[in-house]
Amino acid sequence: MGVSETPDRLSRTGSPSAAAHPSASSVRAVPIGALDSPWLRAQSRIALGRLDLPSLSDLRAAFVELAALGERTRAGFTLGPSARHWLFDPHRLGELAEQVVVERDPGPVAGQDEVLFGGLSELLESIEVDNTTAAHFTRAGDTLVFVQNHGLGDAQLAFQLPSALVAIARGQQPPAWTGAPLIAHPLWRAVTHSVRPGRNPLAGLWRDRASAPRGERVTGRTLSADWTPTPRTAFRSLSRESWQEVKAWRTQYAPQASLASLHLVILRQALSAAGIAITPETIVLYDCRRYLPGREQVRGNFVIARSQRLGEDPESVSSTLAHSLDSAQPLAGLIAATAKNALRRPRTHHEQPQHVDAECLPAFVFPPRSAELEAMPWQPGGPRCMAVSSGPPRANAVTATMFLLGGRLSTSICYHPDVIADTAVHAAIALMDHHPIALLERSLSA
Repeated sequence: MGVSETPDRLSRTGSPSAAAHPSASSVRAVPIGALDSPWLRAQSRIALGRLDLPSLSDLRAAFVELAALGERTRAGFTLGPSARHWLFDPHRLGELAEQVVVERDPGPVAGQDEVLFGGLSELLESIEVDNTTAAHFTRAGDTLVFVQNHGLGDAQLAFQLPSALVAIARGQQPPAWTGAPLIAHPLWRAVTHSVRPGRNPLAGLWRDRASAPRGERVTGRTLSADWTPTPRTAFRSLSRESWQEVKAWRTQYAPQASLASLHLVILRQALSAAGIAITPETIVLYDCRRYLPGREQVRGNFVIARSQRLGEDPESVSSTLAHSLDSAQPLAGLIAATAKNALRRPRTHHEQPQHVDAECLPAFVFPPRSAELEAMPWQPGGPRCMAVSSGPPRANAVTATMFLLGGRLSTSICYHPDVIADTAVHAAIALMDHHPIALLERSLSA
């Protein structure tokens, strides 16, 4: 179970079970802005393993310490009844810790690597968490599962909070980002920093999309009556040899291409080779924090998804992605989406689609390496795994998240099994692992 709770930590946070019930006046309401409100119904989930984890009591005490920082971490937020405010009660954090930091049997996660890969996927799907709490942690043996209300923020916080929780539970100080000042108006700050004399970086937001040639429409199909909108996650930690082969191929054949763009090409080719019909467009996620000066901190959703028609040549893909960043088109897209969401009336329900396109829309996420995740207490000898479940943007979409951890790409593909066959998704991941160079060469001959 790990090291028992220390008296020093108890003196700082108090016993989780000793929280009193204060008056309603102690509860603070934090408005949910237009950046975050569209995501309140969605969840982001990650499973990290294998780790040398502290005990459950130490993890709960660490949560209280993190949550007490209020808006700097948002860990202690709960959703208000009107879904327009986060509620923060500093006097009931111990009680909240018992609710959102829990332990369960590891189940199939214990075992060899292949068993671990499948077990992480099953863990992500089996843990049930409602969206009234902002953050939820489950200790399952040597695996930590973090479930986050996506309205709390994007992937940055999803990576930061688990590593901070474990670090504090192991007796370390809170990470530096928890003490950094927050920006009051991050969009305005990003715009004023990006717009410089002699440039119009926000121009051409829809230019690429409007000028791209349209392919022939493929007839869609009707979903069965018992269709369930529950996504599934297929996960594998790709081999180190796969990563090194792609790096060597880039040096020889595509030195101007980024590794992210190469793996986007590999993803599309793998899906196609596995028999999954895909659209000419790809949804690419851009983190608009790159438009902020220095290392200024922003909480919330500061990532925009852009649908782009990219070529199959790796260097042309890399050039297109770099052009989008240099022109600040993602930032303009975030501004437009935020304004639209602010004016949109809230929906009371989500209609389930009855028909889907025959072609699947790939969505691609390739975050930068995280020093905080690398520094977590990983068990020696095995792969460092981070399985990610972030539901596909639509019924006929697949979301692929690739993250470099311990010299291997943790690769997760989220999809709807009623729309895309399990065997096809697993075949695509196997191709990415064992035949990345063949997929790159296939792209050049396309």
